[in-house]
Amino acid sequence: VLYLKNLSPRVSERDLVSLFARFQEKKGPPIQFQMMTGRMRGQAFITFPNEEIAQQALHLVNGYKLHGKILVIEFGKNKKQQSDLQAASSISSTTHSSTEISGS
Repeated sequence: VLYLKNLSPRVSERDLVSLFARFQEKKGPPIQFQMMTGRMRGQAFITFPNEEIAQQALHLVNGYKLHGKILVIEFGKNKKQQSDLQAASSISSTTHSSTEISGS
């Protein structure tokens, strides 16, 4: 999954499909696009069939100027990575808090 940010408000899903169509494998599953709305406007997630294709897309399209704004692309975090990070964060903050309390 690639995470795109700094999208112009004029960017449509059709623009992204045109930009990333070259990475679609003929016999592979379709690339999935998710444009964000509301507070997340100006961002999108693109799901590729595998990491190798996502890496190629990141390398070739990151920094591309689309509707006057430069695309910023990075690998998105999947739900497992996010929950692992949140768990690690709560453990470290708990540890940090107890250290603070026992230190006083």
